[in-house]
Amino acid sequence: MQASGQKNGVQPSVAWTCAVWSRMVQRARQSGRKSITYGMLSIVALCIVCAGTPTLSMAQELNCRVQVDDSQVSGTDTSTLDELEDRIQTYLNRQNWTPHRVADEERIGCSFQIIVQGQPTTGEYEARLVVSARRPIYGTAQSTSVLRLNDPEWTFSYSRGESLVYNLNRYNPLTSVLDFYAFLILGMDFDTFGERGGTAYLEQSRTISDQARSDPSSSGWESFGANRSRSDFIEALLNSQHRAFREMIFQYHYEVLDQFIDDPEAAREQAIGLLREVQTFANQTGRTYVLDHFFSSKYQELAALFQGSAMQQEARRVLTQVDPSHSSTYNSALN
Repeated sequence: MQASGQKNGVQPSVAWTCAVWSRMVQRARQSGRKSITYGMLSIVALCIVCAGTPTLSMAQELNCRVQVDDSQVSGTDTSTLDELEDRIQTYLNRQNWTPHRVADEERIGCSFQIIVQGQPTTGEYEARLVVSARRPIYGTAQSTSVLRLNDPEWTFSYSRGESLVYNLNRYNPLTSVLDFYAFLILGMDFDTFGERGGTAYLEQSRTISDQARSDPSSSGWESFGANRSRSDFIEALLNSQHRAFREMIFQYHYEVLDQFIDDPEAAREQAIGLLREVQTFANQTGRTYVLDHFFSSKYQELAALFQGSAMQQEARRVLTQVDPSHSSTYNSALN
């Protein structure tokens, strides 16, 4: 899901759709793709029809599924946690996270799995959080993982009947973590539709992180030993050393995955080129949190991308070098 601000009276989601199609046609013209005529006609149709239809059905940006797992704690009032599950899902899905108006089919599919691990006092919970988000692949019914993070330390309070209030100006152990990940999802999704297109939303996540770390009641924002924190991830993502890598993220999603259905071999060639660039980047920076996250989210997809192709041996060589932690998968699929 990507959007842009209102321009020349066109609804924001329409402006985004036209911009994306324009970029696709431009790339198609450069590569000589046969779909150029269809793409150009689609731009005209979308811009004319949609610009003249101001009453399109719109929705919030996220389409999140929330699950609260209380199987690890005993004697807990499950009805309170059931209510919390509903409250969090409503909070994430009904909040307007950006100034853009988004069509229902453009909403970002994501999930929040909250594993409750303890209840030190009544109304206080210790939990682990797994956040994931996916993005559709153009021209197919498939999707690709954009974000999957395992957050091991989250302590918050919740009382039955309590309302979740959206307030970015004040740190709250429960809602501030939800806000942080909502903006992170948006930022990483926008990055797949434009070079560093999600910077504004990633910056908002960092602002929440900075606010949390200045609050003595916060937890899970600082790293301890080998455990990486949510703050570590956003700081690494916005660090200038990852500027080029974030641009590669866009190229991988747009020039490889979105183009694969039209020209698989060209998409694979592009993927090999990008992996070589990632290898150079890794040699210069070492294994970073962002790089580890990319491969932990994509390793199975990358193996499937090259499986059975003429490039699978070269792909296996590059992938096992740049991502040795998943070598067994690459060796099995691409041998």
